[in-house]
Amino acid sequence: MDPKADSQPGSVLIVVDMQACYLNLYKDQEYARRKIECVNRAISEARGRGMTVIFVEHEFAGFLTRMAIKLLMKGAGIRGCDGFPTDPRIDKSATDPLYLKFRGDLFSVDSLVGKLNKDGVSNILLAGQDGNYCIQESARGGKRLGYDITVLDSGVATNSEKRWRKEKAALESEGIRIAPTWE
Repeated sequence: MDPKADSQPGSVLIVVDMQACYLNLYKDQEYARRKIECVNRAISEARGRGMTVIFVEHEFAGFLTRMAIKLLMKGAGIRGCDGFPTDPRIDKSATDPLYLKFRGDLFSVDSLVGKLNKDGVSNILLAGQDGNYCIQESARGGKRLGYDITVLDSGVATNSEKRWRKEKAALESEGIRIAPTWE
């Protein structure tokens, strides 16, 4: 899917893990703010083209994982932590579908995949965070399932831009499109 083209039936934007608890961990909060603006532009563009916007939030599960997350990430991604839901600066409406995932790959959520298939979705645009984890895992997971995946680079946040550049090159070599922006 070319984000510059008019929306086709079967196209959606999926906003991944733009939860305040994760965004607040960025040392450079100006960077986080800019990524939020980029994601909001993508949401506005998608809605303007008649595309469905789907939100996915990540929750860590398992006792040992949760204990490690409490120590290493201040409890981010644990339901009940400060800022668990999608960041309030994100243009999420009450009618936008919301799915909870417990793995990096959002396509591990059977109810989401079922809904995409039921709705005839074939083209998926991804934006959100973190490029080096959930975005790249989801892009690959969607590709394995036969979806046409485009990652909106301007709307991807990460703690390591250097590593993200390598991930993007690998994704492109696997047939996953990286689009710089909607504009």
